[in-house]
Amino acid sequence: HKAIRRQRQMCKETDHIVSEGVETQEEMEKISSWGVEMIQGYYFSKPLPEKELLELLKKQDNIER
Repeated sequence: HKAIRRQRQMCKETDHIVSEGVETQEEMEKISSWGVEMIQGYYFSKPLPEKELLELLKKQDNIER
């Protein structure tokens, strides 16, 4: 946990941290609580071919408007 905080501080000065492999809501909430803003993994979606990803993003965009 301390290592994540140190890494987060270093990355905030230069770039972003991306946490990969998040599979559960508990993992997502814990990582978010550490200040990590970019999270990916099966919790959100399985890997998708480009066409399916674009379709999913279009649907989400329509829902949020």
